[in-house]
Amino acid sequence: MDAAFLDRTQRELETVLHARMSAAFARRALAWRPRPMRHGTAFAEWRLLRVVGSRAWAVGLSLLSLAGLFFVLDAAAGAHLLASREADLALCVAGLAVAWFPHRRWAAWVDRYTARPPRSPIAGTMARIHARALLRQARKAAPFEAQYALDGSRAVYVRIGDERRDLVWERTLTGWRHSGEHFTLLFKTETAETPDCLLLHAPSAAFEAHLEAHGVRAAPPMSA
Repeated sequence: MDAAFLDRTQRELETVLHARMSAAFARRALAWRPRPMRHGTAFAEWRLLRVVGSRAWAVGLSLLSLAGLFFVLDAAAGAHLLASREADLALCVAGLAVAWFPHRRWAAWVDRYTARPPRSPIAGTMARIHARALLRQARKAAPFEAQYALDGSRAVYVRIGDERRDLVWERTLTGWRHSGEHFTLLFKTETAETPDCLLLHAPSAAFEAHLEAHGVRAAPPMSA
């Protein structure tokens, strides 16, 4: 494990963690949305809500304009809000036109908001921070050789470098795994954002088969 290997590992780690953090953020954000808004405008109840909400906006502003117009006309004989009754009527028509414009903007916003999952503006930054933290000790020790001794669900990680053989950790392998090109990540839960354990190694079908045989299941892919 040299500096070049760890650089490649960090880039891959950032991609994996970014996807998982973005997916977790989307789940939390969708939980706060009203139910009809969670899956786009395909649902009939949301289409109804969209139409009623936008039409109510237009009707409400129009009624407000009419109410103001007739209030002025009834206040005193011959009184007008503007120069004449025709001007007051033109104002009412303008109110209706203005009310219709936000309806179109509202409908477009609804389509954009519900058609894509929510995204976190800081997921990329957090992924970089966690990736660097996971590799901090490995970078200090590089270059070295990583050896894993597997005994059932137990694993022992030994780091060999500078004619030294250091026991790094010994633990039970459980949970869910993500197998990358340069590592295997273990997560406590299927949708956890950050890993419980990082194993640095080259791709190994035998290693993955051993984990699978002892209950460490493959986590589903997540998109960023």
